Amino acid sequence: MGAPSSNQSKPQPSSFLQRPQTGSLEAARQCIVGSAITRTAFDELVEANCEDWLLLILLANAAIESPPLDTWKARVGYGDSRQLESAIKRIRQSADDFATLDRAGLLRLAAWPKYNGQLTPEQFCERVTGTPDFLRTCADSIEAAAQSHSFKPRAHSFSNTALAQLVAYVQCRTGGPHDSQVSSLLDALGKRGRNGDPYTAEALKTWRDEHARIIGDSSRMYPSLFGR
Repeated sequence: MGAPSSNQSKPQPSSFLQRPQTGSLEAARQCIVGSAITRTAFDELVEANCEDWLLLILLANAAIESPPLDTWKARVGYGDSRQLESAIKRIRQSADDFATLDRAGLLRLAAWPKYNGQLTPEQFCERVTGTPDFLRTCADSIEAAAQSHSFKPRAHSFSNTALAQLVAYVQCRTGGPHDSQVSSLLDALGKRGRNGDPYTAEALKTWRDEHARIIGDSSRMYPSLFGR
Protein backbone atom coordinates (compact mmCIF):
# COMPACT_ATOMS: atom_id res chain seq x y z
CA MET A 1 0.00 0.00 0.00
CA GLY A 2 1.39 3.40 -0.93
CA ALA A 3 2.09 6.29 1.41
CA PRO A 4 -0.88 8.44 2.47
CA SER A 5 -1.75 11.24 0.09
CA SER A 6 -0.26 14.61 0.95
CA ASN A 7 -3.77 16.02 0.58
CA GLN A 8 -4.89 14.09 3.68
CA SER A 9 -4.20 16.28 6.69
CA LYS A 10 -4.76 15.75 10.37
CA PRO A 11 -7.80 17.47 11.89
CA GLN A 12 -7.07 20.91 13.29
CA PRO A 13 -6.99 20.79 17.10
CA SER A 14 -9.82 22.59 18.86
CA SER A 15 -8.59 25.62 20.78
CA PHE A 16 -11.71 25.37 22.96
CA LEU A 17 -10.19 22.40 24.81
CA GLN A 18 -7.35 24.61 26.03
CA ARG A 19 -9.75 26.61 28.19
CA PRO A 20 -10.42 25.31 31.73
CA GLN A 21 -14.07 24.53 32.48
CA THR A 22 -15.92 23.64 35.70
CA GLY A 23 -17.38 20.51 37.27
CA SER A 24 -18.08 17.57 34.98
CA LEU A 25 -17.05 19.62 31.94
CA GLU A 26 -13.56 20.09 33.33
CA ALA A 27 -13.27 16.40 34.20
CA ALA A 28 -14.31 15.52 30.64
CA ARG A 29 -11.94 18.07 29.14
CA GLN A 30 -8.97 16.71 31.10
CA CYS A 31 -9.73 13.15 29.97
CA ILE A 32 -9.88 14.23 26.34
CA VAL A 33 -6.70 16.34 26.28
CA GLY A 34 -4.82 13.74 28.32
CA SER A 35 -4.71 11.21 25.49
CA ALA A 36 -3.64 11.60 21.87
CA ILE A 37 -6.28 9.05 20.83
CA THR A 38 -9.20 10.82 22.47
CA ARG A 39 -7.94 14.24 21.40
CA THR A 40 -7.80 13.06 17.80
CA ALA A 41 -11.29 11.53 18.06
CA PHE A 42 -12.66 14.82 19.40
CA ASP A 43 -10.94 16.90 16.73
CA GLU A 44 -12.19 14.57 13.98
CA LEU A 45 -15.78 15.11 15.13
CA VAL A 46 -15.26 18.87 15.22
CA GLU A 47 -13.76 18.80 11.74
CA ALA A 48 -16.79 16.77 10.59
CA ASN A 49 -19.02 19.72 11.63
CA CYS A 50 -19.65 19.26 15.39
CA GLU A 51 -19.35 22.38 17.56
CA ASP A 52 -16.61 21.84 20.13
CA TRP A 53 -18.32 23.52 23.09
CA LEU A 54 -21.62 21.67 22.61
CA LEU A 55 -19.89 18.37 21.89
CA LEU A 56 -18.04 18.61 25.22
CA ILE A 57 -21.29 19.27 27.12
CA LEU A 58 -23.07 16.32 25.49
CA LEU A 59 -20.11 14.01 26.07
CA ALA A 60 -19.89 14.96 29.75
CA ASN A 61 -23.63 14.35 30.22
CA ALA A 62 -23.60 11.00 28.43
CA ALA A 63 -20.53 9.76 30.32
CA ILE A 64 -22.23 10.05 33.73
CA GLU A 65 -23.54 6.61 34.62
CA SER A 66 -26.93 5.73 36.08
CA PRO A 67 -28.34 5.30 38.67
CA PRO A 68 -26.87 8.64 39.88
CA LEU A 69 -27.95 10.32 36.64
CA ASP A 70 -31.47 8.95 36.90
CA THR A 71 -32.52 11.28 39.70
CA TRP A 72 -33.75 14.85 39.69
CA LYS A 73 -30.93 15.94 42.00
CA ALA A 74 -28.14 14.56 39.85
CA ARG A 75 -29.60 15.74 36.58
CA VAL A 76 -30.75 19.29 37.33
CA GLY A 77 -29.44 20.02 40.82
CA TYR A 78 -32.87 20.00 42.50
CA GLY A 79 -34.67 17.21 44.32
CA ASP A 80 -37.94 17.21 42.38
CA SER A 81 -40.00 19.04 39.78
CA ARG A 82 -41.46 21.51 42.30
CA GLN A 83 -38.00 22.67 43.33
CA LEU A 84 -37.07 23.08 39.67
CA GLU A 85 -40.24 25.12 39.04
CA SER A 86 -39.34 27.38 41.97
CA ALA A 87 -35.85 27.88 40.56
CA ILE A 88 -37.32 28.83 37.17
CA LYS A 89 -39.58 31.38 38.86
CA ARG A 90 -36.58 32.85 40.70
CA ILE A 91 -34.68 33.21 37.41
CA ARG A 92 -37.61 35.14 35.92
CA GLN A 93 -37.87 37.28 39.04
CA SER A 94 -34.14 37.98 38.87
CA ALA A 95 -34.59 39.12 35.27
CA ASP A 96 -37.33 41.53 36.34
CA ASP A 97 -35.24 42.82 39.26
CA PHE A 98 -32.22 43.29 37.01
CA ALA A 99 -34.30 45.27 34.51
CA THR A 100 -35.73 47.45 37.29
CA LEU A 101 -32.28 48.31 38.63
CA ASP A 102 -31.05 49.07 35.14
CA ARG A 103 -33.95 51.43 34.43
CA ALA A 104 -33.04 53.39 37.55
CA GLY A 105 -29.43 53.67 36.38
CA LEU A 106 -27.99 52.35 39.64
CA LEU A 107 -26.82 49.03 38.23
CA ARG A 108 -24.63 50.50 35.49
CA LEU A 109 -23.09 53.05 37.83
CA ALA A 110 -22.30 50.39 40.43
CA ALA A 111 -21.06 47.70 38.05
CA TRP A 112 -19.00 49.69 35.53
CA PRO A 113 -15.88 50.08 37.75
CA LYS A 114 -15.65 46.27 37.99
CA TYR A 115 -15.72 45.90 34.19
CA ASN A 116 -13.70 48.96 33.23
CA GLY A 117 -10.65 47.60 31.43
CA GLN A 118 -12.27 44.24 30.72
CA LEU A 119 -15.02 45.50 28.40
CA THR A 120 -15.46 48.59 26.28
CA PRO A 121 -18.34 50.86 27.31
CA GLU A 122 -20.29 49.57 24.29
CA GLN A 123 -19.70 45.93 25.24
CA PHE A 124 -20.65 46.66 28.85
CA CYS A 125 -23.92 48.34 27.86
CA GLU A 126 -24.80 45.49 25.47
CA ARG A 127 -24.20 42.92 28.20
CA VAL A 128 -26.30 44.80 30.74
CA THR A 129 -29.12 45.47 28.28
CA GLY A 130 -29.25 41.84 27.14
CA THR A 131 -29.08 40.15 30.54
CA PRO A 132 -32.83 40.21 31.41
CA ASP A 133 -33.81 38.67 28.07
CA PHE A 134 -31.00 36.13 28.39
CA LEU A 135 -32.29 35.03 31.81
CA ARG A 136 -35.89 34.84 30.60
CA THR A 137 -34.88 32.79 27.56
CA CYS A 138 -32.94 30.39 29.78
CA ALA A 139 -35.96 30.01 32.09
CA ASP A 140 -38.27 29.36 29.13
CA SER A 141 -35.86 26.78 27.67
CA ILE A 142 -35.46 24.88 30.94
CA GLU A 143 -39.22 24.90 31.48
CA ALA A 144 -39.88 23.56 27.97
CA ALA A 145 -37.30 20.79 28.39
CA ALA A 146 -38.71 19.78 31.79
CA GLN A 147 -42.17 19.34 30.27
CA SER A 148 -40.91 16.66 27.89
CA HIS A 149 -42.04 13.12 28.77
CA SER A 150 -38.49 11.81 28.40
CA PHE A 151 -37.27 14.31 30.99
CA LYS A 152 -39.13 12.66 33.89
CA PRO A 153 -36.87 10.39 35.96
CA ARG A 154 -37.35 6.65 35.71
CA ALA A 155 -34.96 3.72 35.35
CA HIS A 156 -32.17 4.69 32.92
CA SER A 157 -34.31 7.56 31.57
CA PHE A 158 -31.80 10.38 31.95
CA SER A 159 -28.77 8.30 31.03
CA ASN A 160 -30.44 7.02 27.87
CA THR A 161 -31.69 10.50 27.01
CA ALA A 162 -28.23 11.98 27.48
CA LEU A 163 -26.65 9.38 25.20
CA ALA A 164 -29.46 9.79 22.66
CA GLN A 165 -28.83 13.54 22.56
CA LEU A 166 -25.14 12.96 21.90
CA VAL A 167 -25.81 10.38 19.17
CA ALA A 168 -28.51 12.52 17.55
CA TYR A 169 -26.28 15.58 17.60
CA VAL A 170 -23.34 13.82 15.94
CA GLN A 171 -25.59 12.23 13.31
CA CYS A 172 -27.42 15.46 12.50
CA ARG A 173 -24.29 17.61 12.37
CA THR A 174 -22.06 15.21 10.45
CA GLY A 175 -24.45 13.00 8.49
CA GLY A 176 -23.16 9.80 10.13
CA PRO A 177 -22.91 8.10 13.55
CA HIS A 178 -19.08 8.10 13.88
CA ASP A 179 -19.34 5.20 16.34
CA SER A 180 -15.58 4.73 16.55
CA GLN A 181 -14.83 8.29 17.64
CA VAL A 182 -17.85 8.66 19.92
CA SER A 183 -17.32 5.31 21.68
CA SER A 184 -13.60 6.05 22.12
CA LEU A 185 -14.41 9.32 23.85
CA LEU A 186 -17.15 7.82 26.03
CA ASP A 187 -14.89 4.94 27.08
CA ALA A 188 -12.13 7.37 28.05
CA LEU A 189 -14.66 9.36 30.09
CA GLY A 190 -15.58 6.26 32.10
CA LYS A 191 -18.72 4.98 30.39
CA ARG A 192 -18.91 1.19 30.30
CA GLY A 193 -20.75 -1.38 28.25
CA ARG A 194 -22.77 -4.27 29.59
CA ASN A 195 -21.11 -6.20 32.40
CA GLY A 196 -18.59 -3.40 32.81
CA ASP A 197 -16.86 -4.09 29.50
CA PRO A 198 -15.01 -1.32 27.61
CA TYR A 199 -17.36 0.89 25.64
CA THR A 200 -16.69 -0.10 22.03
CA ALA A 201 -18.02 1.04 18.65
CA GLU A 202 -20.00 -2.21 18.43
CA ALA A 203 -21.58 -1.54 21.84
CA LEU A 204 -22.62 1.92 20.72
CA LYS A 205 -24.05 0.61 17.44
CA THR A 206 -26.08 -1.99 19.34
CA TRP A 207 -27.38 0.71 21.68
CA ARG A 208 -28.32 2.92 18.71
CA ASP A 209 -30.28 0.09 17.09
CA GLU A 210 -32.17 -0.54 20.34
CA HIS A 211 -32.97 3.13 21.01
CA ALA A 212 -33.78 4.55 17.58
CA ARG A 213 -37.00 6.11 18.85
CA ILE A 214 -35.49 8.25 21.59
CA ILE A 215 -32.63 9.25 19.28
CA GLY A 216 -35.25 10.55 16.83
CA ASP A 217 -37.11 12.29 19.67
CA SER A 218 -33.89 14.00 20.76
CA SER A 219 -33.15 15.39 17.31
CA ARG A 220 -36.66 16.86 17.12
CA MET A 221 -36.50 18.30 20.64
CA TYR A 222 -33.66 20.73 19.88
CA PRO A 223 -33.80 21.36 16.10
CA SER A 224 -31.88 24.64 16.34
CA LEU A 225 -28.96 22.90 18.08
CA PHE A 226 -28.92 19.73 16.05
CA GLY A 227 -29.35 21.31 12.63
CA ARG A 228 -26.44 21.27 10.20
